[in-house]
Amino acid sequence: MKPAPPIAQTNASASGLSAAQKAAIVLASLPRETAAAIVAEVGDAHLRTFVQAVSEMKSVPVQTRLLIAQEFIAEVMRQRDALPGGSKEARRILAEITDPARVERIISDAKDPALGSSGLWERAAALPAETLLEYLRRQRPPVAAAILANLPSEKAAEVLSKGSAEFASAVIGGVVRFSQPDAETLQAIAAAIEADLLRPSAAGKNDSSPSEQAAAIFDLLPSSLRNGLLDHLEIADAPMAAAIRRSLMTFEQLPERLSESAVAALFRTVERDILLKALKQGESNSPSTVDHLLSNISKRMAEQYREDLAALPAPTQEEGEAAQRKLLAAVKQLARSGEIKLK
Repeated sequence: MKPAPPIAQTNASASGLSAAQKAAIVLASLPRETAAAIVAEVGDAHLRTFVQAVSEMKSVPVQTRLLIAQEFIAEVMRQRDALPGGSKEARRILAEITDPARVERIISDAKDPALGSSGLWERAAALPAETLLEYLRRQRPPVAAAILANLPSEKAAEVLSKGSAEFASAVIGGVVRFSQPDAETLQAIAAAIEADLLRPSAAGKNDSSPSEQAAAIFDLLPSSLRNGLLDHLEIADAPMAAAIRRSLMTFEQLPERLSESAVAALFRTVERDILLKALKQGESNSPSTVDHLLSNISKRMAEQYREDLAALPAPTQEEGEAAQRKLLAAVKQLARSGEIKLK
């Protein structure tokens, strides 16, 4: 390798670069293993500054890089090409030195709109359930479980409800025992999703425990599939099945979970058509829940709902349960936002 030219012989100027841009050039010029070790100790705020700095730069000549980071001359001389700038380059470099979940969190928080405002898992959740199901079927069970566990619970339940009971049983077992893969594996999964699903279609880690994550999915499954999976899980892992049963929230359990104020908030939030279908289905599978809900709204409103229910044809079980799952999803969203508190 040729020796690096003395800095005094270069004509490049770094006077137009900010301190943040100079720091970004140094970090981008380091061996990826070294940079990764540094990034592991750096806060997200600093990494967002890095993303913004690289995004705002134009191409940086190699001599300018040498001028800024002369202690890294040998490494820079091995890659004598100019350093590209722009949002894509910021994402590429960041992906090489930290884990995918952190990349998505930082990118989504960055100010540059070109970097995108939604993370990979949010974009994946926006895909049709059938598309995700077909993709999961092609994956090995641990990979399918990792993908499902990182999706929002409502979407994961929707995807499983589209497949066979056998497939759902195999995958949910992986979710129950799920632990986040190492960074390299998760990065590979994220890259595959980006390449195979998101890019062709142009379409945090969840902090809950595995049993809570699985229960959130079970809550939103059709009752026949949910009960069958729980029966299967009782045989395979009885303690886990018990933990999931304790965490479940179903339409039948709403009287135990919703206060009067929570019911009122629910009726303000959910579309009337969905409420009517959910209540009509409830006349068959949980009359006590229907009574609880209608007893905790105004008398006049309750009377109107009862009249509408009397005139409403019974929905199919699939339609009725789908409406009840939407109602449950609304309950969870209200709880997450802090608008209601569950008992």
